[in-house]
Amino acid sequence: MKNNTTANRLKEALSLRNMKSSELSSQTGIGKSSISQYISGFVVPKQDRIYAMAKVLQVNESWLMGYDVDRERTTTMESTSSVPNLVEIIRNDSYTLAGRTPTPADRTYLSNMVDSYIDESSDQTIAAHRTDKPSADLPEEALQSIEEFKNFVRAKYKKD
Repeated sequence: MKNNTTANRLKEALSLRNMKSSELSSQTGIGKSSISQYISGFVVPKQDRIYAMAKVLQVNESWLMGYDVDRERTTTMESTSSVPNLVEIIRNDSYTLAGRTPTPADRTYLSNMVDSYIDESSDQTIAAHRTDKPSADLPEEALQSIEEFKNFVRAKYKKD
């Protein structure tokens, strides 16, 4: 099944920036074939890749994902600011929490947090934290591989 909205917005953003998909690939670190699949609409990019592409293309993440956002805000770096994006996504109930549909209590909590942020001074910090353990469903062998990789990266970038 094709995701034409994200694909069309990605094509539009590339055109706006007069950028080739290969340039987007090199600036984001996302493989050329993945970018090609996103542009064709056969694969929907994950959130981290949406973020990376939106940052490079200087567009709003929500807009790139196909949500209706003020068109003028889609071409400025300021539009990728995390707080306005977070407020917009929470207000439109267009999010999941750790891959699950938020409960009414989750929605109320987040909505209250946004209201608090908007009502009070802008020098507050809003943070979201996972409460589940994302690796809980992985087999022991996979967890061991992750630990080995972490140790490899630590050793590689260890300051002497």
